[in-house]
Amino acid sequence: MNRKKRRAAEHRPVQTMNAPTWQIEETQPSVARMTIGARAVPVTEIKAVECGTEPKLKRELRRLRHELGVTRLDVVIDCRGGSVAVANGILRALDKWKGRKRCLIDGSCCSAATIIAFGPEWQVAITPGSHVMIHKPRLEHWTRRGTGLWEMLVKLPMSSTVELMRNVYAHKTGRLESEVAEWIEQGRSFSAAQACVFGLCDEMLSRTDWEKRE
Repeated sequence: MNRKKRRAAEHRPVQTMNAPTWQIEETQPSVARMTIGARAVPVTEIKAVECGTEPKLKRELRRLRHELGVTRLDVVIDCRGGSVAVANGILRALDKWKGRKRCLIDGSCCSAATIIAFGPEWQVAITPGSHVMIHKPRLEHWTRRGTGLWEMLVKLPMSSTVELMRNVYAHKTGRLESEVAEWIEQGRSFSAAQACVFGLCDEMLSRTDWEKRE
C-alpha cells in the first residue's frame, strides 16, 4: 500500500454497529444484578461478539448459581438496542437460569432490547418516564454501503427476526399476532403507562420501590 492510500485508510472512520451489553454484580447475599446497556462495536468484531455472547453469559450464570449461591437475578434494562443476534443470545442464556429472576426497564428499552425484556417468563416492571420502542429491523443500510461488510456479520434472516419478535410480543401481551405485526411494521413507541396497558409490562413503579420488593 502506498503512502497516500495508507494515510487515507488511517483516517477512514471505523464502521460500527450497536450491540446490547451486560454486566453482573452481586448486590446482596444470594442476589445479583444484571445491567443491560449498549455499546458501539466495530463491524469487523461484531461476528465474534454475536457468537461469543451466549456461551460467555451462560458460564457466568452457572458460576453465580453453583459457586456463589445466587438464587435471584435482577435484570435492569436501559438499552437502545443493536444486534438482534446478541440480544437473542442473551435471551437464550437467561432462559437457562434456574433461579428466580425479574426485570426492570429503567430508561429506554428499544429495538433488539425488547427481545430480552419480553422474551423470558418473568415479571417486567417499568419506571415512570421510561419508554419502550419496537420496529421492523433496519438492516438495509448495511447492504447499501457496497463495502462487503454485511457478509462479515452473523445475522438471523430478516423473516426469522421478525417472526421471533412477533412471537415474543404476542406471547407476552396475549394479543393477536396480526396486531403486534402491525406494531413491528409501522414502528411504535410506548410510554411507561401505555406499556402496562398493552401488556408489555406488568406494573409501573419507581426503582426504589422495585429494589425494596423481595
